Amino acid sequence: MDEKLNLRWGVERKLEFIEFRLFWEGYVNRGDIIDTFNVSVNQASTDLNRYLGLAPDNMSYDKSARTYVC
Repeated sequence: MDEKLNLRWGVERKLEFIEFRLFWEGYVNRGDIIDTFNVSVNQASTDLNRYLGLAPDNMSYDKSARTYVC
């Protein structure tokens, strides 16, 4: 995510959180975003999809674990 985009502060924080979790924990899921930012399931999904659009090679969905992994 080297490219600087004009994102709202809250969106930028959630994308940074996703990146942080992937780097340090190796995974992230919707529940992590919901619990941390108190957002809806739909908003958490939107944030994960936005991250995937910006950095598609950084994570993939593990169907058996039902989470995104690095």
